[in-house]
Amino acid sequence: MNKKKFRIKKRWLIGVLLVSLILSELFYFSLKRFVVDIQTLSWSKNHEDLKGTRIVFISDLHYGFSMDDAKLNELVTWINRLDADIILFGGDLFDHPSTLLP
Repeated sequence: MNKKKFRIKKRWLIGVLLVSLILSELFYFSLKRFVVDIQTLSWSKNHEDLKGTRIVFISDLHYGFSMDDAKLNELVTWINRLDADIILFGGDLFDHPSTLLP
């Protein structure tokens, strides 16, 4: 095999490997991680009745591909421990709602 063909095959193999790694990060590993961001907010014009109110916002659970029963139960337990006054759900509960109902 001459050097030119070997370099082309080597570049092609490296390219396929890089694309595979990027796609696996985007469509598998990143979907298995939760991002938790806890913030304390205060406003100068806050109504007295809302002082100390705890709000939890969750979204993009994608039950099916990236979320199973065990992870969903763990998440619900974790949210319940936060003892929130208000829980807001931003959507994207299912990956395919017509076929993957829990």
